[in-house]
Amino acid sequence: MNLTEAIGILGEPYFKTNNCLIYNLDCLEALKQIPADSVKLTISK
Repeated sequence: MNLTEAIGILGEPYFKTNNCLIYNLDCLEALKQIPADSVKLTISK
């Protein structure tokens, strides 16, 4: 999945650069919306 596709699924991110999107939302709910094996890295606290 590229960044444009991610924005199309999850909406506008809290922060974005040319190669990074940061979302402030419930990660479990967000992961339900995206295709399996489409995220290479997640960081949560």
